Order: sequence, then structure tokens, then C-alpha cells
Amino acid sequence: MKNYHDARDDGEPDTESLLSSKSASSDKERKGSSGALVGTESGPDAGASGFPPSIKYIVGNEFCERFCYYGMRAVLILYMTCPMALSESTAIMINHGFIAMCYLTPLMGGALSDGYLGKYNTIFYLSIVYACGSTGLAYR
Repeated sequence: MKNYHDARDDGEPDTESLLSSKSASSDKERKGSSGALVGTESGPDAGASGFPPSIKYIVGNEFCERFCYYGMRAVLILYMTCPMALSESTAIMINHGFIAMCYLTPLMGGALSDGYLGKYNTIFYLSIVYACGSTGLAYR
């Protein structure tokens, strides 16, 4: 290992040698057993950007889910208190139940996916259920 404080006369490390050794050591640490850098896509499915071609569908689906979740969360209490005429405490309790179920149902979906349907069928069928529920809420 090179002592960087001996590189210059004033006791300060040489910036060029410091940068070149850091990048070389980080490349060595990131290389996998095949010698390729870990985290880089170089397979036949990688596009020009290095991402798989299906990434646009994953990002689009995530955007729609987040939009629907936060949109419904924002107006759920208002909907339950005004048009449905529920008390505010009941509406808050139902809202908390909704938020809890949003975080717990992925566990059930994972069990369903691993045990019965497989990941692609689970995503497809539950996305249809999700879209039907959102459509039903929009026209109610």
C-alpha cells in the first residue's frame, strides 16, 4: 500500500494518485467471479441504457399504484364523513384499517405467488383486481 503523505513535499496527499488508486481499488472490490463489474447489465436483454426492456412497465405500474394509493388516502375520510355520513371517529378507524391492509396484503400476495400462481400470474391477476376496484371507485 502506498503512503500518500510521502507523495508530496508539503505532507499533503497527491490528488491524482489518490483518485487513481481509489478507482482501481473500487473496481477490484466490485468485480464478480467472472471479472465483470457487478451491477452492470451486459446481457442480451439489456437495452442501450443498461436497463432491461421491461423496466418501463415496472415503473409505469408503480406510478399508477402510488397515484391511486395516495389519491384514495387523501379523500377517503372526506368521502366517508360527507356522502356516507359516518362519524369522524369511525372514518378515521376505517382509514387506519385501509392503510394497514395496504401494507399487509403484499405479504399475502407473496405467499400466493410463491405457493400457487407464480409471480407473473399473480401480478397479472391482482393488477386486474386492483384496476377493477379503482374503476369501481371512480364511477361510484
